Amino acid sequence: MMSDVLDTRPPAGAARTTGRGLAVLVTVLTAAFMDFLDNGIVVLAAPAIQADLGGGSAAMEMTIAGYTLAFALGLVTGGRLGDIVGRKKMFLLGTALFVVTSLGCGPAPSIELLIVARVLQGLSAAAMVPQVLAIIKSAFPPPERLKGPLAAFGAMSGVANVSGPLIAGVLIEHDFAGLGWRVVFLINVPVGVLVLGAALLLVSETRSARPPTLDLLGVGVVTLALLLLLFPLVEGPTLDWPAWIFLVLAASAPVFAWFWSVERCREQQGRSPLLPPSVFANRTLLAGLVVHVLLFSGIASFFMISTITLQAGLDFTVLAAGMTSLPWPIAITVFSGIGLAFVAKLGRNLLSLGAVIMVAGMATLMWSALSNGAELEALDLAPGLALSGIGMAFIAPSLMDLVLAGAGNRDAGAISGVLNTALQVGTALGIALLGVIFFGRLETHGAAQTEHVIDDVRAAAASANVPDNRADDIAVAFGRCFRDHFGEGEIRAMPESCGDAGRLLSAYPELGAAVTEVTDHHRGEVFTRAFAESLLYNVGVFGASFLLIFFLPRRMTAPEPSAENPDTTRNRARPRNHPL
Repeated sequence: MMSDVLDTRPPAGAARTTGRGLAVLVTVLTAAFMDFLDNGIVVLAAPAIQADLGGGSAAMEMTIAGYTLAFALGLVTGGRLGDIVGRKKMFLLGTALFVVTSLGCGPAPSIELLIVARVLQGLSAAAMVPQVLAIIKSAFPPPERLKGPLAAFGAMSGVANVSGPLIAGVLIEHDFAGLGWRVVFLINVPVGVLVLGAALLLVSETRSARPPTLDLLGVGVVTLALLLLLFPLVEGPTLDWPAWIFLVLAASAPVFAWFWSVERCREQQGRSPLLPPSVFANRTLLAGLVVHVLLFSGIASFFMISTITLQAGLDFTVLAAGMTSLPWPIAITVFSGIGLAFVAKLGRNLLSLGAVIMVAGMATLMWSALSNGAELEALDLAPGLALSGIGMAFIAPSLMDLVLAGAGNRDAGAISGVLNTALQVGTALGIALLGVIFFGRLETHGAAQTEHVIDDVRAAAASANVPDNRADDIAVAFGRCFRDHFGEGEIRAMPESCGDAGRLLSAYPELGAAVTEVTDHHRGEVFTRAFAESLLYNVGVFGASFLLIFFLPRRMTAPEPSAENPDTTRNRARPRNHPL
């Protein structure tokens, strides 16, 4: 039996140029964009949600983490179900549920119901997102997949990941229709309905020619293993890393080993494993997955600390912080196609070049932050952001194709789920590790800067003719407030000591503006120094990616589909020049 790709694909170039092929691509990428965006935009809406619905920091954390955990835990199973029942069916089901759960999040009357809706939204995304790459793999033969669809996917994922602050700023600050924060969920409803309609009309059904059965034991064991791995990474920073978190994290290793044993046993018995271990004998696939983990570990963590630095340290609005990040997605959009035009000629050297450029981008950002300190502006960051975006554009699309090419069409959904899970693991790992580094540097620099705050507040008080004894009291009080603001590795909005300092200052209102200027300047210095030093982590992970790229084959051309591993399609009567 021939695969649907060989049955229905036109000669090289046609899938890329036909209107229907483009429409299918836009449809599935729009669905993926909703998930990428929703995964991060809620972080920026959290203060508004808390102000409206109440709930403490733990509830806010669950609003964010509930989606992330549910999404990551369901990806592998969602991908495998696409191989079994059909990728179009699972895509439609996941998208429909995503619309319904978004509609549940928007009008949520309480924080508890919002958390439940967010968990269900994450599960629906886990059914939808793995089908995107699986549909692309089935609908486009390797040469066209690499040149067009995966370039678009790489550009989309990069743009969606880094445009969250910008879109959140526009939606929240402009308060469309008086909906406030609720619009960040409700906007998914009309978009999702359009995606559903387009997918029903345009996307052809594909599934494995010999559909595997669902490995229920494997589903249970891998879900447990991922929970033991991801829960500590997501919740550890909030819980201040108690000892039991590390025990839970360590427990994931034997459970993953158990999962591997279960899958190997099923494969040896000729039964359908959730993830065939033989697929992972492919060095290219393994190296590609590890590079993905490292790459997104660096990217997600960078945007976490840059957003905090711009907003909490330099008083950028949400919208201004989003606008500052624009050079990165613009560079990805422009250079993804350029990179893929040279990948056949340069092979893995193009990916190596991309990693080097990303390291150069991080180094440029470090230099900009250290050079400008509290005077850092958006334009100062633009060169480093653009370099990082160019580097990512050279790596991401080709790397995705290599990972997908490591598995045949029969396992396309499962491997797509593994790829997306790797991205989630990388994201959680990067945020957890760099969060510890960044907040630790904030505490260190906050303590070191305290004496400068005291001296400058004292000088300002003297200039305002405040009596010496009162000037000393005010200066020491604001020094204590400043130190406590960065104490214990977290950012405290209003430590108790700041209230004491404010009461002392109230007797001298003419001094208020000068003290604010002093504390704002030193706060900016602390944040920019911590930001710059923390970027050494990003330099390290992108440098490690550079080394791992040498485990990939020299040439990046994906193999043609094999008749040994075909898909089936429900419409084999279409003419050979049909786009899908």
